[in-house]
Amino acid sequence: MTEELLPIARRAVTEAGKVTRQVVADAIRGQNRPLNNDRLTVLMRRLRAETSTKPVTKTG
Repeated sequence: MTEELLPIARRAVTEAGKVTRQVVADAIRGQNRPLNNDRLTVLMRRLRAETSTKPVTKTG
């Protein structure tokens, strides 16, 4: 089930520009998907791990 929710969470984080529990929870629950705190914690760990491993690019 977490794998099904991850694309929704990624999209929400990208649109919001920040990785927060509120952003992820609102996006998933907004699509009428059940979400408990344990699953939210797993999603947040995955998202934070993904964002911390992405290369940082500077422009200018």
